[in-house]
Amino acid sequence: MKITVSIVLSLLLVGCSGIPYDQNKSHAQIASDLKIKEQEIKVISKCNFYPFEYGKKAYAKMRSCVFVENSDSVFIVNYDKDENRYYAEFSIKPEEIHCTAIAKKEPGKGIIYLYAEKNAFTVALLHQNNDLNHEAVLKLEKELISKSIPVLDLSISISNPLYKYKTGVSSVCPLTMR
Repeated sequence: MKITVSIVLSLLLVGCSGIPYDQNKSHAQIASDLKIKEQEIKVISKCNFYPFEYGKKAYAKMRSCVFVENSDSVFIVNYDKDENRYYAEFSIKPEEIHCTAIAKKEPGKGIIYLYAEKNAFTVALLHQNNDLNHEAVLKLEKELISKSIPVLDLSISISNPLYKYKTGVSSVCPLTMR
């Protein structure tokens, strides 16, 4: 089991080389391309993520992107090199998020699981050097709690009774059972 966890973490921490993102320079362009106000961005970070559609066979394929959260939505943002613009690959409104789970212990500390109406997402927020961005995770956690979205401590552990909810193909939010 430890080998599987190590492989998953290694894949999550792979570089985000395909998307031009500079913490200071890209905010304005991302905000403009998403048609949101730059000052309304609450959390922004490079990230790697896996989307899972409920009821479908789960073949996890890591995607590199930029994670953006403002007062209205969570965006999983990709970049079109040909058009030189950012676009929302996924956009989730807070009311669509049933709950979240954040691994609070090693291994996997800081990995986020978002459980929405149709999809679940595994998200690793990253610094420029591809280390996990724990500051952004804490900021996101505070934002989610302020919106009354349940946040569970879901440390990666076989002994954790919620472990099955993040690993199964038909993952559900343990609080809403959806």
